[in-house]
Amino acid sequence: MTSEYPKILSLLEKKSQTGSYVFTLHQKCLLWKARENILKILADRGITDTSPNGSVTFEEFIEWIGEDSEFEIMNYMTMTVKKNIIRKKVEIEEKTMVMWISKAGVPELESIASTAKLNDIANVLVVVCHSDVKHPAKTFVAGASKLHVHFQLYTLLELQYNVSTHRLVPKHEFATKQEIKAIKREYKVTKSQIPRIKADDVQVRHLAAQPGDVLKIKRPSETLPGYFDIYFRVVVP
Repeated sequence: MTSEYPKILSLLEKKSQTGSYVFTLHQKCLLWKARENILKILADRGITDTSPNGSVTFEEFIEWIGEDSEFEIMNYMTMTVKKNIIRKKVEIEEKTMVMWISKAGVPELESIASTAKLNDIANVLVVVCHSDVKHPAKTFVAGASKLHVHFQLYTLLELQYNVSTHRLVPKHEFATKQEIKAIKREYKVTKSQIPRIKADDVQVRHLAAQPGDVLKIKRPSETLPGYFDIYFRVVVP
């Protein structure tokens, strides 16, 4: 097995020397399921080419990772994917990095942010394997946008199910510039007066939306079967 970013974080590499822990079979099952849902999240963002890191069966995953240590497995699973986007009428390549770490401490996140900035990576999707995401980590993530690095933090347990596929979760997508202009014109409001949605909302993280983006939410109508109620929300920190 090889990693696209071998020994990507010097801080994590240093910590790996202090112990060589191995994931249990149950933990490997959680890893595999989380990885499959990560690929679905990337697909929902318009990133379908994740080769050579595509979807695999659980049996293939077990054969792939073998009996290596936790650090080695998390390093192997690190990947960077790309997609072309239009920004200011110019097509550019936007990179997204997927990282797997044991815990979301501020030093670890600082190291990841530095690595992302050096490699011109705009989005960083971090999966925390052995702990919850504490307040200091959330505070750091909120401020990381100043570095032009945008984090989405997930715990391993969060990724056991793709919440966007639940029947009660309406479809979220980015509003177009034309739709935003129409809202402002029809309701005579500014962008800041559009109802808000927090940056840590699960669907906001799912789409890698950033503060200032406007999301379009389509909810099936409760009174007119086959029709949708449309809502707009602006993302705020």
